[in-house]
Amino acid sequence: MQSLIVPLDSTNERHSQRSTTLLSQLETLEAQRDHILLDLKLGKQAAGYKVALKALNRFIAELTTRA
Repeated sequence: MQSLIVPLDSTNERHSQRSTTLLSQLETLEAQRDHILLDLKLGKQAAGYKVALKALNRFIAELTTRA
């Protein structure tokens, strides 16, 4: 029978690697969001900008919670 016990160091290392990967992906997605918002050429106070920002942030949240 195989042991289900995983060394703590191994678990922490995998968690650290996953966290680093998710952080990198999040930074990339946020940079892409900012680029898209700039392409809209709307002022930051414009209603369309705020709606787009909210939608993109929600999209990013959905992508990162499913990863």
